[in-house]
Amino acid sequence: MKRIRLVLAAVIVAGALIYLIVGGIRGAIVYYTTPSELLAQGPSAAAVIVAGALIYLIVGGIRGAIVYYTTPSELLAQGPSAIGRTMRLGGQVMPGSRRWNAGTLDLRFTLGDGNATVPVIHHGAPPDLFTEGQGAVVEGTLGADGIFTARSIIVKHSEEYRPPPSP
Repeated sequence: MKRIRLVLAAVIVAGALIYLIVGGIRGAIVYYTTPSELLAQGPSAAAVIVAGALIYLIVGGIRGAIVYYTTPSELLAQGPSAIGRTMRLGGQVMPGSRRWNAGTLDLRFTLGDGNATVPVIHHGAPPDLFTEGQGAVVEGTLGADGIFTARSIIVKHSEEYRPPPSP
C-alpha cells in the first residue's frame, strides 16, 4: 500500500513537471512571455498539481512514521476475525511473565493493558531494554490458540534522561 502511494505520487509529480516544461516551452515559443508576465497570470494547473502532490507526500510520510497499535482488550474484542491478521499489539510486559530460553532463542511473555492480557512468543534475542513492567509494541499475528506470535519487538522507554551515578 505504501509503495503504491509512493509510485502514484511520483507519477503525479513527473506528470506535473512534464506539463510545466512543455507548457513553459510552448508559452515561450508561441507567446514570448516574460517571467514577470508569467507570475502575473497567477497559479497554473501544474503548480496546483505539484503543490497537491507535495502535500500528499508530506502527509503520507507523517502517517507512515506514526506507530499505531491495538491493545490487548481491543484485540480480544475482535474475536476470531483477528486470527491470522498481521498487526501491532501494544501494552505492558506483565511482571513475572518473561521466560527466556537461550538455547532455543524463544522468548515468552504476556502483554497487558490493565483489563486484558495476551500471551506472546518471539523467536530471537530480546531487545536490550526489554524488561518486565516496561511498555512494548510487538508486530505479528494472533494464532487460533490465542498466542500472539511476534516477528519484532519495539520497546517503549522513558524519554527522561538520567545520567549515570558518579563514582
